[in-house]
Amino acid sequence: MNSLGSLRPLLVAFGSAVVVYTAGLALGTLARIAFHIDSTSPEFEMFAVITRAISVMMVGFTVSYKMPSYELLTAVALGALTTVPGIIVSGASSSELATDVLTFSAAGLAGALPHYAYKKGHLKGERTRRIVGWALRIIGYPLVGGYATLITLQMASLQQGGHEPLMSVGQILLLGLPGMLGLLLATAGNRMLRPSGDQVLRSGQAYVLFLRAFSDDAIAIEQSAAKFSARDIVQPPPVLAPFGLLRSASRNDTFETAITEVVGVTAPVVAIARPGEELPPVSGALRISVGAAEWQIRVKELLRGCEVVLMLLGTSTGLQWEFHQALAIAKEKLIVVLPPIDSAALSERLSPLIAMFESLHIRVPPTPEDAKFLFVDGEEVKFVVARTASQEAYRQAYEVYRKTTGVGTNRVKLRPVA
Repeated sequence: MNSLGSLRPLLVAFGSAVVVYTAGLALGTLARIAFHIDSTSPEFEMFAVITRAISVMMVGFTVSYKMPSYELLTAVALGALTTVPGIIVSGASSSELATDVLTFSAAGLAGALPHYAYKKGHLKGERTRRIVGWALRIIGYPLVGGYATLITLQMASLQQGGHEPLMSVGQILLLGLPGMLGLLLATAGNRMLRPSGDQVLRSGQAYVLFLRAFSDDAIAIEQSAAKFSARDIVQPPPVLAPFGLLRSASRNDTFETAITEVVGVTAPVVAIARPGEELPPVSGALRISVGAAEWQIRVKELLRGCEVVLMLLGTSTGLQWEFHQALAIAKEKLIVVLPPIDSAALSERLSPLIAMFESLHIRVPPTPEDAKFLFVDGEEVKFVVARTASQEAYRQAYEVYRKTTGVGTNRVKLRPVA
């Protein structure tokens, strides 16, 4: 490695491993002290091994994600090096040393292989991605479901007075790590099985184009019962709460997910993938891969062909350029969504947009307090209002917009991955 910059992937990899490993050991130590768990018990020793293995897998994955060459070799070497502290402290025998080196080298390799294979093009074929995606699901969901079932049984046993818990704290910690690993695997499988925006375009389906600043992908939305569909409003008993892990493998609780589910009644929602985003998010808009040199040409083509243009209000330079193009090419089907952020931040985002409207002699009335969308009607901006910041409020506001304008009234269902 020729520069400090080339060492950054290794520093990030070690940092991620240290965080996971330290957190696991700290949790185990606190549990041991609070609940008088024997640190020499098989459960506690196994917990420590699994914590180290998962941290080394994170090392391998981070290295394969960041490094342009020698990823696998580096991941294996770093995995082997994690045995050094234990050797220094405990004075392990040669057989124990060999076992540790093999175990953690394999863990580093296991972490590096999936992303390495994807970077080399081995997982980019649709057929291959389906096979790998289903394999990850088949492995991941039983691990998550099994852990959720055991925690549910544990909670149920504790709620019955006079009964001993089914598992010790050490056993819960031991089983929690495979459960979390299963969640990661199931989520990765779901990401691989999601169709891409390119597939939607090739199929000739109508589509909604979602324009946003990449930095807004993680905006959250109000957590309330109104956020979910009617079948979700009936809340499960608390004892079944662990099964929420299964849902989290297939849905991100972000504003992008919520708003694309709302507007998805019109047609599949597609968006330009952020640079370096090789796999789509587990939920939200379907991604379209576009090179840095051609994104502006591509956006213009997408604006001409889309059913609706949905723009998340923002202030990035690229988004402002896209907004200019949307006004010029697709003004009659442009709708701007106002994110659920505080009023000061929202006003800051609105100011350049209002200035842009006024420069085009489009009248802008005062912004209502509970505005969810705005659109251009002739030479005037109109707002659509709903009271709360929940997904249901945005759904109601979007239905008002559709009925008012007639835009996007043709419901199109997304075809499954071919």
